[in-house]
Amino acid sequence: MKIFILSLLFLSACSIQNASTNINGVRIEDTPWYLVGQSEAYFLMNSETKTINASAGCNQMGGSYSLKNTAFSLKQLAQTEMFCQGRMEAEEQLSQILQKANRITATENTLELFEGTTLLGRFTQQSSPIINKRWVLRSLNGNTIPQGDDVTLNFRSDNIKVDGNAGCNTYFGTYSSTQNQLEISGIGSTRMFCQERMTLEQNFLSMLKEVNRYQATESKLTLFKDQNPLATLEAVWLN
Repeated sequence: MKIFILSLLFLSACSIQNASTNINGVRIEDTPWYLVGQSEAYFLMNSETKTINASAGCNQMGGSYSLKNTAFSLKQLAQTEMFCQGRMEAEEQLSQILQKANRITATENTLELFEGTTLLGRFTQQSSPIINKRWVLRSLNGNTIPQGDDVTLNFRSDNIKVDGNAGCNTYFGTYSSTQNQLEISGIGSTRMFCQERMTLEQNFLSMLKEVNRYQATESKLTLFKDQNPLATLEAVWLN
């Protein structure tokens, strides 16, 4: 009986230790926070490992942190050392915010990082900008796709399914996405033959298998393999 009670107390202590911190009812840990004005710049605090992961669309940053009530400190921030044209300013901004911050406040879906009383950065929670939209292909491997060639790509929010029209056949598959990382796999399609459309279709489906990263606004989606842009798509309607 004593062993059973001690086991319960131990499990309860572990649960408390690993529970996500809340400030004003807002869950702070275990959810990504995006820097206002920089849609690709985010950080995420892992409540179990007490480590932070961050990126501004180029290098991956990480380190250990402490968070007690609203007091925050980042013990050390390490990062990879790639160069990405157009992303380095945002990356430096995010890095400086995280390293200087010593206090966190939060209301609803907004989080603010301070150094003393100085506001360093404001962050928001946001859902993925790629889901629940019909994306139409506008360029592929550097070549413009004429209007009317409606090659489409849809990411479903209610599951991990992807589908669309490849130019002739409809296709389907699965996807996984974390922040700006993206993988599309298990692609299958119908088997019609369309004269003068098959080359585009084959190139498009092959491209999807190569994708490992994306950049997105509300109306434009760019798919990448590492730092190499593969395709651009335009959102034409919302589900």
